[in-house]
Amino acid sequence: MINKKGFTLDKVQRLNSGFTLIELLIVIAILGVLASGVFIAINPLQKLQQARNAQRKMDLGSLANALEAYAISHNGQYPTTNLAWCGPVGSYYDCGQDWIPGLVISGELKTLPKDPKTGQSFLPCNNSRQVGYLYRSNGTDYKLLDHCGPECSDCTLGGDTYKTTDPFYDPTRPTWAWQHSSSGGAGW
Repeated sequence: MINKKGFTLDKVQRLNSGFTLIELLIVIAILGVLASGVFIAINPLQKLQQARNAQRKMDLGSLANALEAYAISHNGQYPTTNLAWCGPVGSYYDCGQDWIPGLVISGELKTLPKDPKTGQSFLPCNNSRQVGYLYRSNGTDYKLLDHCGPECSDCTLGGDTYKTTDPFYDPTRPTWAWQHSSSGGAGW
C-alpha cells in the first residue's frame, strides 16, 4: 500500500520506529568509553585529596597566626604543653578539647580545627587515632604537626605531597607529616 507521499507502509513503519537495539547499544558503549576517559582525566579522588591537603595547610597557617597573636599578648610566650605532644579528643595524644591550652579562651580562635580525615585510617598511618593535628610547646618555641594527615598519590620523599621545598615540609618526619613551627621547635 502506498500513501500520499509515495512511501510504502513498510517504509513508514521503519521511519517511525526509532533506533534499533543494536544502534542504542553502540551509542551507550561510545558514551561509556567517553565518560570513563573524562573520569580518568579529571581523577576526582586526587582532586579530593588535593582539597583536603589545601584545608590542612590553611588550618596549620591559621593556627600559627593565632599562636603568634597569642604570644604578642602574652609577653612572647606560647601556650605550653611542657614539651608533651597534645592532640584533640580521641587521638593517641588526647589533651582534651583545649589541646592548645588557652588559645580558644584567649579569643585568638573560635574553635580548634580538626584534620579533614580525623578518625579515619589511611596510608602512611594505619591507625585512625594517629591521624590529626598535634601541638607541642615549651612556652618559648612551638611545633604544630599534621600528623599522618597529608594524602598523596606518590608517597615518597620528594613526591607530590612531601616536597622538600614545601614550606610545610617536616625534616623530622619527611614522609608522613607536615609542620609549622617557631625556629626553635623545628627539630622536635
